[in-house]
Amino acid sequence: MKRTINMKNFNILIFLILILFAGCGYTLVGTGKHLPPGIKTIAIPVFKNKTQRLEIEKIITSAIVQELIRRGLKITESELASDAILKGEVISFNTYPTAFSTTDSRATKYGMVTVIRVSFISSKGDEIYPETEIRFTDEYSLGDGVDFYSIETERLAKLSEQIAKNVASLILEGF
Repeated sequence: MKRTINMKNFNILIFLILILFAGCGYTLVGTGKHLPPGIKTIAIPVFKNKTQRLEIEKIITSAIVQELIRRGLKITESELASDAILKGEVISFNTYPTAFSTTDSRATKYGMVTVIRVSFISSKGDEIYPETEIRFTDEYSLGDGVDFYSIETERLAKLSEQIAKNVASLILEGF
């Protein structure tokens, strides 16, 4: 005997499953918004650059702003028009060779280390998330005839995306 489920029973089944999972507290990682009540707008001034790398503060700040906007937050540059402020500084940036060509001893791979310090405070100055230092690393290849600075900037932009996701998780999910 062949069993079939009519649409009415199928819809009831789906509805019951949705009700079951609606109250169980599951959320997708990266979608949490555990901000204190009253925080609707976050100011993100351009990070301070304590390194010799030009424009690193702009690259990282921009990536963080874009990530938080992607997660549905309202971002402003004005600290006066915000409920909270995400402050940061790039405190270290280094690149170093990790592999060399066997024919001419030229570096073919580089490592990159970036350290940032962030703090998240209310517009009244109260600490929401404590000041934290975070270290990020990357490794990349340098092909023949490729401009080192251009590749470094490209990899820094990619690393900044990871930095942004990490910072967003820190302030929204408490990781």
